[in-house]
Amino acid sequence: MIAPIILMAIATNIECLATYDNGNLQIPCVSVKGGEQVYSADLSNQKDPNNFELKLIQEWAYVETVEIQILESLPVQVVVVAKGNLSDGCQQLDRINTIQAGNKFTITIGRKSIDEQMMCTQALVPFEKRIPLNVKGLKAGTYSVNVNGISQDFKLDVDS
Repeated sequence: MIAPIILMAIATNIECLATYDNGNLQIPCVSVKGGEQVYSADLSNQKDPNNFELKLIQEWAYVETVEIQILESLPVQVVVVAKGNLSDGCQQLDRINTIQAGNKFTITIGRKSIDEQMMCTQALVPFEKRIPLNVKGLKAGTYSVNVNGISQDFKLDVDS
């Protein structure tokens, strides 16, 4: 259980905005410091007004390598290239969430099963995902990117 005061440590991105309707607060996905996975919360059935439960709704895809590409353009563009494998032919990539806090970008790449009833190939399925970072307005300096637990740093030589 997470007390509401901990909400100050929770960040959400634009695709996961909370909604309040008819006395129900829906939080489609959040990233909790220290966990940085995707969760869902429904407070409509809570028994204790000071506590609620966040449930994990997305599993991470297995990422092997992370590369940062700084494109030679004005304004500066930064692209994260994540490569990895899905565990079998019944897995596919799911939602990608990017959260920036200070000099740190946290990216989660989810995975999900296509159909639990299907027969699946039992071979790894490689993937490569290109994820642009919003670096508009960032100052020159060193930044860290963490994609599903794999970290890589990059340096902006000029303000963007």
